[in-house]
Amino acid sequence: CRLAPSYDIKIYEENGGLLLPLNGGAEKPLAAYELLSIVDQKRLKCLKLSTTYAYDFTHLFEMAVSAAWETAPKACGTPPATKVTATELVFTADKKAVEIVKAARPVGTNKIGMLAWLMQLFTPEYPKGRELVVIANDITYANGTFGPLEDDFFALASQFARDRGLPRIYLAANSGARFGLSDSVKKLFRVQWNDPYDLGRGINYLWLTDADCEKLGAAVVTERVPVPPLPAYAEDEDEDERDDDEKVTFHNKIISIIGTEEGLGVESLQGAGKIAAETSIANREIFTLGYSTARNIGIGSYVLRLGQRVVQHNDAPILLTGFQALNK
Repeated sequence: CRLAPSYDIKIYEENGGLLLPLNGGAEKPLAAYELLSIVDQKRLKCLKLSTTYAYDFTHLFEMAVSAAWETAPKACGTPPATKVTATELVFTADKKAVEIVKAARPVGTNKIGMLAWLMQLFTPEYPKGRELVVIANDITYANGTFGPLEDDFFALASQFARDRGLPRIYLAANSGARFGLSDSVKKLFRVQWNDPYDLGRGINYLWLTDADCEKLGAAVVTERVPVPPLPAYAEDEDEDERDDDEKVTFHNKIISIIGTEEGLGVESLQGAGKIAAETSIANREIFTLGYSTARNIGIGSYVLRLGQRVVQHNDAPILLTGFQALNK
């Protein structure tokens, strides 16, 4: 069948660092298969989410400006050699402002899930260049969630644009405010079931052993409670067959989890309020535009809406609650 795929099989033998062909062909050096770089892995993750890696948007801006020059009237003159410049913005040392990065840092080395650039676009309308500030979620970092650092950076980058009277564009791809369980507690907690022989009856409480409780220290608040008695039908069970957890007479019942990590609780909501207020102010003082390039949830959807002007990609839902909750 002429439409069937054809195969070309080559057989090699390894010999002193070389691959020697056994059925014809050129000799090849022996080398490991090249794996995807960290940046390529991030790009692949974005592709699966039907979006673009945040750092690649600077190239898309350049392509858009180039396309504008191709259809521009001749009166606009000769297109400039450089059509877009993009300089990344980063925190200052005290994290109280953002500044232009002194030396360009490698792509994908950001430590927070929010990025920003001071761009200059040399368009047919502004051949001498027009500045704007672009803020973008990095959805490959913590699923694009807003933690305290992301909120602070967003607010400061927006203020940077307001102070200079520059347009502010927000490239939105996020999962809302960041909430979670402390990883240190997650590794140690134990479950007290309502009926350990019928787990379908649910959980009574979570608890820690004395050793784990001491290890976590102030990261968790516990209450010492006696172990609930076993169901009557389980009392005849041989004591040697019971787990060590069942032989403990007291449990350290978890009352509150404080954790040692930042950005797991209400501080994320405080930050969400901050960037909502900042966006509302920015919309009154400067031009604001949001592009929904992937899913946007919770505060991510509010910030888009408060910017008033929104471009929404077909595959980029704007939700007020988590997609997992909706799917249930």
